[in-house]
This record gives sequence, structure tokens and C-alpha cells, in this order.
Amino acid sequence: MPRSARFTTTHDLLKKQALALFLEKGYEQTSIQEITERAGLAVGSFYRHFPCKEEIFVEIWDEYAAKNIRETLKKAEAAGDLKSFLDILMQENELFADDPVTAALYSTQASLISSHRVDNFPAIAEWSMRYRRQLQEYIQRHDPDLSESEARTRANVVHCLLNSYAMRYADRLQRFTYDAKPFRAILYSLLKLEDYDTKDPLSSAV
Repeated sequence: MPRSARFTTTHDLLKKQALALFLEKGYEQTSIQEITERAGLAVGSFYRHFPCKEEIFVEIWDEYAAKNIRETLKKAEAAGDLKSFLDILMQENELFADDPVTAALYSTQASLISSHRVDNFPAIAEWSMRYRRQLQEYIQRHDPDLSESEARTRANVVHCLLNSYAMRYADRLQRFTYDAKPFRAILYSLLKLEDYDTKDPLSSAV
């Protein structure tokens, strides 16, 4: 049954105020009562939209991160080859990593997953799959001798590396640090792209 306009407005208002509080106070320090008070609603209104606080976070992060992937792939349509495609992915990763919302929310989603309080971000899963497929297509186009399995594996590895690169500021558990130039050289080497520094790219990585 389609949502009414009133339901959608209230749903979006709750998410907006929850996000504001998560950024202001942190997820764990924010209560459902504070979210509803900020939205000017009764506590019972929250439970007509979300069964628990974890679920409102899931929807907020899922929409936010999936939108980033979707917009990245849209911009990457202009790429003419694998190198250009990879450069666009890295540029967008930089913007995503520098967004204060990313820093504030990523560690929360990692904590919720590791504590088994949430286990599914459906929109992220869908757009991540499209991301890997598009990356695989560029890899196979660049190196036609690769088997489908080899190209898919390289796409998955590069996707994981790019994820860790994007999350390097936000992941308080792993505390990854990267320097852009050697990181790019590693990716170019992995994908057999020309114009990368042939010296050991790991030597200057932190």
C-alpha cells in the first residue's frame, strides 16, 4: 500500500532530526525521545515508522552511502578507459572521505555490524554490485586476455581497496592511513596500467 504524503513527511522529518542529533551528539548518546522531541512528535510516532533506533540509522546510512555510489557511477560514465574511470572513482572517494557526515556515521555502522545489531544495508549492497560490475567491464575491456573470473576478482579487490581508502579517516577501529600517490600507483600496478611509478609503491605508504 502506498505511503500517504503525511506519513512520508513525518518519516523524512524523523530521519532529518535523527541525523542532526547523531552528528551533534553521536549515535549512542542520542535517544528516541530526543529524536521525537526535536521533531515535535510524540514518542509513539517514532514506532509507527521504525521498530528501533538501529533501523532509523540503517535507513539514513543506507540512503546516504548508496547515493554516493550512484552519483559516482553517473560521473564515471564520462570515462573513456580504465585509467580515467579509476581516477574518477578516486576523486569521488576523496570527496566522500572528507564529508563530515561520512566520518560521523561510518564508525557507527561498523560498530553496529560488529556487534550484530544490524546486518543489512540493501541499497548499498545493490549499488555496490553495480559498481563492481562496471569496474569489471572496464578491466576486461582494458585486458581482454583476462578470464571473467580473473576480471571479477580484480574488480572485487580494487573495490575493497577503494573502500578502505575512502574510509581511512572515518574508520576508528582500523586507523588506516594512506598517501594518495603510492596508493594510486598500487592500483595502477594491480590493473597493469601504464604511467605509474615503477619504484616500490609501498615504500612511501604509511
